[in-house]
Amino acid sequence: MTSSSVPYIILRNSVEHNSDPKGGHWFRVVHQTGFAETLDKGGNTVDRTIGGKPDVQITPITSTLSYTIRVRDTLDTLDDPNYGVLSDLNDYYTQNNPTGSPSNLIYLENFKGVEVPGFLVGQFTPQPLTTQIVGSDAIFFVPIVFIQRDAL
Repeated sequence: MTSSSVPYIILRNSVEHNSDPKGGHWFRVVHQTGFAETLDKGGNTVDRTIGGKPDVQITPITSTLSYTIRVRDTLDTLDDPNYGVLSDLNDYYTQNNPTGSPSNLIYLENFKGVEVPGFLVGQFTPQPLTTQIVGSDAIFFVPIVFIQRDAL
């Protein structure tokens, strides 16, 4: 596992990715939590043959990216309009149809310009950071988990 400070990520759905490579929404990554990548061989199994030798079934290694996002409920007039708000992040989570338009495939681009296709998984659990829960002064921390589509 590696950790690093990542200032922002960009999320794009399949329609945004195909129609406008620079489209999508920017989201701020919380500095202290930052970014973690986990490699998983979760599907591997080891059994024994009748003769007692190991019988190993190898599955692809998956890469999971975990971020904590800092997001506003709505943008302030002074905010960069490229940044996403809570409802935008919710929209990415609720795209759950693999044959729909947009599909459930999400593209994540880090601040270095590296883009990977994958899926947002887990729970959508925004935690209010302020006493305000509506408007541009309302700020939320949202943990997200992104599993890369292509095995390593």
